[in-house]
Amino acid sequence: MATIRHYSFGIKSLAVILSVLTVLLSLPLAVFAQDFAGESVPENEAVSSNAEIIEVNESRTAAEKTFRLTDGSFYTAHYDTDIHEEDENGRFTDIDNRLSKSGSAISTSNGRYSFPYKTSDDSSLFTLTGKKSCLSFSLVSAAKGIKGEIKNNKTEFDKDADPLEVLTTLDNIRASVIYENILPGTDIEYVLYGKNVKENIFTR
Repeated sequence: MATIRHYSFGIKSLAVILSVLTVLLSLPLAVFAQDFAGESVPENEAVSSNAEIIEVNESRTAAEKTFRLTDGSFYTAHYDTDIHEEDENGRFTDIDNRLSKSGSAISTSNGRYSFPYKTSDDSSLFTLTGKKSCLSFSLVSAAKGIKGEIKNNKTEFDKDADPLEVLTTLDNIRASVIYENILPGTDIEYVLYGKNVKENIFTR
């Protein structure tokens, strides 16, 4: 049979407990998070900041960024594609898929993706260059002299925009190039998104 024990507290003891609870509940949440959040982020971990919100480099994953907020708490943004790639030292760096014209080609700054500025008989329509390999695609019967039209994303924010929204909006992971009328009544578009390439074919 279970033994039932009875406890009793004096009014003074109860008053002390309630006073302590009142003080604790009145403290800001950041006080309780102090041991976890820490007082500061080492300079080598902070890679970007805006309005005192700091990205923590050491917490990056292929598809995530973590930010230390102004109250000392942390926010992790998860994306539906890879936004980082590993450098030669194994550190995650931002993927930059912005396209620009360089000579007779349109390419990313690292040369991984390239397209002809103008189509011709001897040019590939799309080239993917890796560390040890290169893959090219051509389009049979493509019209000559079709210029590729570049579109790099750039989100416009007003002056009152939420700083966290600004920091988590990654325009550079997406870009595209389109060749209009490369075939009769047909446009071809290549969209770079993270580490992916998508081909869109539009017919009229």
